[in-house]
Amino acid sequence: MTRRIHNIPLLVFILTVALASMSVLYYRVRQNMPGSQNGTQDQRRATLSLQPNDYVLGDPNATVVLFEYADTECPFCKRLYFKLEGIVSEYIQKGIPLAVVYRHAPLGIWDKSITEAHAAECVGAQQSAQGYYAFLGKLYTATPSYNGLDMDILPKLATSAGADGAIFVACMDSLEYRDKIKEQKLSSAALGVSTIPHVFIVSKDQIYEVVGNKPKSTITFLIEQALSRPFAE
Repeated sequence: MTRRIHNIPLLVFILTVALASMSVLYYRVRQNMPGSQNGTQDQRRATLSLQPNDYVLGDPNATVVLFEYADTECPFCKRLYFKLEGIVSEYIQKGIPLAVVYRHAPLGIWDKSITEAHAAECVGAQQSAQGYYAFLGKLYTATPSYNGLDMDILPKLATSAGADGAIFVACMDSLEYRDKIKEQKLSSAALGVSTIPHVFIVSKDQIYEVVGNKPKSTITFLIEQALSRPFAE
């Protein structure tokens, strides 16, 4: 004899709450715990620390730093890029030090993303962090994603971000920053990144991870957790 479940709406509600709780728990558990991620804790700390060739968006002396690994032709990376930009701006306006470091992690399925990453580096070489992030913002705005950008507009995007056009073209021809892009991609692999976008929220004694383009509320929740544990000197 078949038994009918009469409280289906209640069951759905319970399952929804349970899944939401598990989601928050997942992000909280994937912290700086022994054996929870690839590599030793010292190796992870070394990778997730500010490097001389990193470009910092926000406060260079921030107590919490978000390391974002992304691909410029990835549509979810595009959405997250602008979301993080807004979050950092909000915190800084409140007088709370926060920073984002954007690192290249091209998937390899969209050949244009590697050229675009090199273009960002060429602009950054001329205009430092301000130009680097101005260019990335313009690039993400222009591209429809999925390898769809018209590459002929790269010089125009570069000059609109403050770069000298001739120097930019020469830099692109030199492929000077391809090794840096490769190193950042390898660093993402060493950290166990298999899906992008992937963000590491780093404080003094914890590393929180956000995989994918998650809601603003999820990201700010973890930032608030991290702010109670300032970034290591």
